[in-house]
Amino acid sequence: MSATHYEILGLSSENAPYETVRESYHRLARIHHPDKKLQQLRRREVENQNHDHHHDEDDASKFDRIQKAWETLRDPPSREVYDALLRSVRKGGAAVGDSSQRSDPRQ
Repeated sequence: MSATHYEILGLSSENAPYETVRESYHRLARIHHPDKKLQQLRRREVENQNHDHHHDEDDASKFDRIQKAWETLRDPPSREVYDALLRSVRKGGAAVGDSSQRSDPRQ
């Protein structure tokens, strides 16, 4: 099962206020931003440490998931739709809305 946007941002509650969501996003974005990872790679190269390029792909994917979660949760109407879809999936019901909104909101 995929993580929810809330889980991706490290939030334990779907009732988290906007400011908490924003702070969590900014904290994670600073850690996982591709430019930050590039700086770390350069430091490792200078220190002659081995580097796992597959790990970079995982980091980029993680940043993409963080970004997608933030883009959904920062906008109140988008967050309301996402929350409704999430509740529907948890209840085992079909999601309502247009075809672009019928996917599992945990993806």
